[in-house]
Amino acid sequence: MPWKNRDLKISKMTIITILGISLYRIVLDIVYFNAVSPIFGYTGFLSTFSYEKYILSWIILIIFIPLFTALNNKKSLSSIIIILLFLLSYLPFTTMVAFHPFSSLFIVSHIIYWLVFFIFYKLIPTIKFKTLKNDKLSNFVINIIIFVFVAVVIYISIRYTSFRITFDLLNVYDSRMDARSFNLPTMISYIYAAAKAVNPVLIVYYMARKQKLQAGIVTFIQLLSFSINGSKTVFFTTVLAILLYLIFQNKHKIILPLIFFSINLIALLEVYILNSFLIVAFVIRRVLFVPNLLNSYYFDFFSSNSPDYFRQSFLRHIGFESPYISIDSLIAIKYFNKPEMAANNGLFSDAIANFGFLGVLIMPLLIVFALKILDACTEGLDIKILIISGITLAFIFVSSFFFTVLLTHGFIALCFILYLLPRK
Repeated sequence: MPWKNRDLKISKMTIITILGISLYRIVLDIVYFNAVSPIFGYTGFLSTFSYEKYILSWIILIIFIPLFTALNNKKSLSSIIIILLFLLSYLPFTTMVAFHPFSSLFIVSHIIYWLVFFIFYKLIPTIKFKTLKNDKLSNFVINIIIFVFVAVVIYISIRYTSFRITFDLLNVYDSRMDARSFNLPTMISYIYAAAKAVNPVLIVYYMARKQKLQAGIVTFIQLLSFSINGSKTVFFTTVLAILLYLIFQNKHKIILPLIFFSINLIALLEVYILNSFLIVAFVIRRVLFVPNLLNSYYFDFFSSNSPDYFRQSFLRHIGFESPYISIDSLIAIKYFNKPEMAANNGLFSDAIANFGFLGVLIMPLLIVFALKILDACTEGLDIKILIISGITLAFIFVSSFFFTVLLTHGFIALCFILYLLPRK
């Protein structure tokens, strides 16, 4: 009898997951064809429909569904991150395959990348670290780190922005242009980046411990960080940290596809009822489709030019020189004719830019290994801490190169903080 109940439970989870993925994909197709392409076609979001491409796009989605549903049974942070990466990156890619004139070689290479990703995730064993037993020491170190984060963010705000505080999401580019001219000292820059990644996790941690003052201080510092450089990721992860603490449970992981479906449905209703497209412009287009468009541009450039081999990353510190200007600026100039734009991207773009075609085999291995180490640092933590960590890291991985994620965007610092957090 217990086995029958277990089988029934698994069956219900699978049905909910497949239903969520299908609804999300259907509504995303409608949003792209009826809103994104007509409104933003001039920026590269083309639409050339054919039944053959549409069927192909569903086939390359369906073959991944068993791999995706298997993640629902895992309770690790890495499984949450991969679920989110799939929903943020691969599924929107299948929508664009249906409508955008991608090359066949790009489509095949992209599919191989994700297959290799899932295969390595399955094959690489779990890594175990010894859990710290001294909660007093852990809390002492965490408090020191928070003090440093607070001091650095306030210093940058006062020194470079005259303590500017703004929550304007529509006009962030002035803040971003200002931030490019700051020329922060290297150590200050690293600490600032780490703070932005770690703070949402600390907000949830302090809320869970009913330490409202500490949670409020970290929230204010995070919003001050948004005011410094206009990063929407910083703003939204802060808001999400608070919302998810209030509503998220482990069982809700299976409805993540339905959440993505709901966001797209609301965007569609906004277009047809309010004749507005704010959600389409700032969420659907920017978060789901722009990275995939950039993937195709990175592929187009580096399939006919030499890879960078990390010469713009850590190798530059030991004397290697890249033959290119900053890669994100290079792509922006060539494909958007916007020198001021930063066309940064991650995952597939990172693989192609640094290793060419071999990157689809090499980079998934590096990412999966990093995620396994992350799991070792987070074993036993509350699901609410895991989910906000997963959201933060998923957005960072989608938009940044691997070693930038590790060193500049706070992955290593986040691993350290998560390892220090006391378990129940």
